[in-house]
Amino acid sequence: MDVLQIQGDAFSEYFLHKILPHEAKLVSRLDESGAERAWRGLNGLLRQAHRELRGSRQARVTRRVLLDSLAELLSWRLGDPLLLRTRCRAARVPL
Repeated sequence: MDVLQIQGDAFSEYFLHKILPHEAKLVSRLDESGAERAWRGLNGLLRQAHRELRGSRQARVTRRVLLDSLAELLSWRLGDPLLLRTRCRAARVPL
């Protein structure tokens, strides 16, 4: 499975897929099975969120279904609800 793609000035895909995994000094530090498990978890989370968000455009639903789960998976701490500015006035967005 090729889950890593490089664009721009960085290591080539050949290096990352063919050389790096077999480097004797690094092989003990690479956790390929752990990365695969994490990828499966993330992929499942995104698929589930996509199904639940289908047809919904509400900010609080997006936060509950996608952002909260993604933040938990990545050990992020989400901030307070944002201040939304419109042409008329500023209002707090209840998330």
